[in-house]
Amino acid sequence: MNTVVVGEIVCTTSTNSSIRAVSAIGREAVEQLHDLLPHGSGINYDWNGEELMGQPGAFVLRNSYDAMNEGGGYCHRYPFTVKVSIGADRKFHVDSIKGDGLNSKRQKMCCGGMLSEYLWEEMVSAVDGKACYDGYYPGYEKVDNHVHQE
Repeated sequence: MNTVVVGEIVCTTSTNSSIRAVSAIGREAVEQLHDLLPHGSGINYDWNGEELMGQPGAFVLRNSYDAMNEGGGYCHRYPFTVKVSIGADRKFHVDSIKGDGLNSKRQKMCCGGMLSEYLWEEMVSAVDGKACYDGYYPGYEKVDNHVHQE
């Protein structure tokens, strides 16, 4: 894992996903958020996104969903955007999911429909209500306010 700190923190995994954070709360949350985001079951790409300027703890995240037809083959790719924020309760909350073609006629006819509902359920299950707390660094330990790899 590569981590760069120059006024912002960038969490980058070996699969080239990255989420950029600029605020103190965002820097605390970015590693945990990255670990919580769903992968697989159609969400087959790297997560990318950034913390919104002027909205500490609010992130816009991007990915795509690969839909399958009845024959079991991939038929369409649907890019989508998710807004996730950290509430006053210090928990992550899924605020919105948007994407071109979600619940479109093409998507319903070919790929089975209900894609926006499926993505909402996946995101809520993976992220919503999960506590965001200082010191969450999987594979790392926090010593004297510095993070060290275990």
